[in-house]
Amino acid sequence: MPPTRAARSAEQQIFSAEKIGDTGKEKQKMKNENSKTYQNFATAEAIELIKNIDKIHTTEMGRGRISRNLFLGECDAVLWCKEKILDSKEIFRKGKNWYITTGEAIITVNAASYTIITAHKMKAKK
Repeated sequence: MPPTRAARSAEQQIFSAEKIGDTGKEKQKMKNENSKTYQNFATAEAIELIKNIDKIHTTEMGRGRISRNLFLGECDAVLWCKEKILDSKEIFRKGKNWYITTGEAIITVNAASYTIITAHKMKAKK
């Protein structure tokens, strides 16, 4: 019986990793390169998020979670997050999520669906 497509794909990935000598150090380097922080909107990735600001949304549960975490009260959580994203100085993408750091909060947005997952108050630096 021939191997399934998934099995062939896994074998190819293992072979590719062995072929290029994929070590733990190289994996860490790749991880660090993928999580670079962008200080302005000059990067293509950050511009992508800003261009799609109108697609940003959240679920009802997400709206409640954001309001509760940030103590927003009756304020519209999505509108608040959009304003903070546009005013933000630090946007970076790590894996499947965007992380937006404002002066007062960190907002997490899914990169594929533009869904605001959560937002948390920034912890004071010691």
